[in-house]
Amino acid sequence: MDQDNNSDAVAGEPGHTFNDGHDHSAQAAATPTETAPSSDVGDHKLYAILGYILPFLFFLPMVQDSSKNNAFARFHANQQLILLAVWLAVYVLTTVMYSMFMMGIYALTSLLNVGILVLAVIGIINAAQGEMKELPLVGKFKLLDKLFK
Repeated sequence: MDQDNNSDAVAGEPGHTFNDGHDHSAQAAATPTETAPSSDVGDHKLYAILGYILPFLFFLPMVQDSSKNNAFARFHANQQLILLAVWLAVYVLTTVMYSMFMMGIYALTSLLNVGILVLAVIGIINAAQGEMKELPLVGKFKLLDKLFK
């Protein structure tokens, strides 16, 4: 009777071999995939492909009785629903972030415009009183002196 040559090894550890003599450690670490029997695939392949192109059609296999109980059709309908949920989450997140960014830009622009209006009022008051006072923050720049020298 032939025994496993790695009887002390644990399944899934590198170097572990089953009775078939192959190292199965890479399979244990990989994402599990299954191949559906060709009888399950046949008529349901179109729905599976169409649902990835337009994920909101994930429910189509669930409408037909033949597809509703088909493992292949249900698997891909579930994957399509997940894809749709991720797409919607990304869409909502980017829309909210864009809206918040635009509201922030709008608020900043509004604040700057109010500041310019305040500076204009200060300039009007200075001119009406016959004073030559520099405007706060921006009055120290001498653009005309540099242009007309």
